Amino acid sequence: MNSTYLIERSEPIQAYGISREAITINRAKQVIIDNFIHTSIYNQKQIKDALRMRFVALRSKWLDETKYFSDSDLIYSNRNYRKIIELGSDVISLLIEDLEAEEVDWFCALVSLTGIDPTPIEHRGNIPAMRNDWINWAANKF
Repeated sequence: MNSTYLIERSEPIQAYGISREAITINRAKQVIIDNFIHTSIYNQKQIKDALRMRFVALRSKWLDETKYFSDSDLIYSNRNYRKIIELGSDVISLLIEDLEAEEVDWFCALVSLTGIDPTPIEHRGNIPAMRNDWINWAANKF
C-alpha cells in the first residue's frame, strides 16, 4: 500500500483543516517512533529481562517437579522444560549460562534449539564432559 493511496483515502480529515503534508509528517513520525521503540537499547534490555524472568520461573518449576525423577523421558517431557524450549533461540545463552553455573541437564533443550550436538560419542553419558562440550561450542558462537 503506497502513501499516496493512504493520503487520498484520508480526504475526510481534510475537512477538519489537516493538510496532506501534516498527515504525511505524522505518519512518518509514527514510523520513526515505532522503529525506535523496537530497536532501542532500553527496550531490548526490557525484553531480555522479561525473558530471563520467564526462564528462571520455568526453570524453578521444572526442577521442583522433576527433582525425584530418574527417567530422562519424564524429565524432558515436563511441561515447564517444553515451555523453556518454546521460548526459542533467544534462550540459548541463558541455558549456556546456567550450564556454566551448575550441572543442570539442558542438553536435550540445546540440541532441540540449535539443531546440532557438539558432544562426541565418547562423551555421551558423561555429564561433566558434555557440559564442557556445550560451553566450548557456545564460546565459539556467542
